[in-house]
Amino acid sequence: MAALDVDARPSLDEMLDVRRDRMELVAQLLRAASDDDVMRTVASPNGGTTTVGRCIQVVLSEEWAHNQYANRDLDVLASVSPPTP
Repeated sequence: MAALDVDARPSLDEMLDVRRDRMELVAQLLRAASDDDVMRTVASPNGGTTTVGRCIQVVLSEEWAHNQYANRDLDVLASVSPPTP
């Protein structure tokens, strides 16, 4: 895994490309997953165990929440008039 570059300043297009790639990877994994895959028990990062399905649920819930926040913030920004010069 590459080291985190805290000085990186990717463009919006670069970030969107990476995001699309990650979204497609997740979609491919979900399409290929069997019921047994989803029900498999794995170690939880919070301790104990959980299922792959619960991990998927957390990821999708987080994605939904981030989408809601982004849309809320974009609506606020769109409603603010730009300052007159």
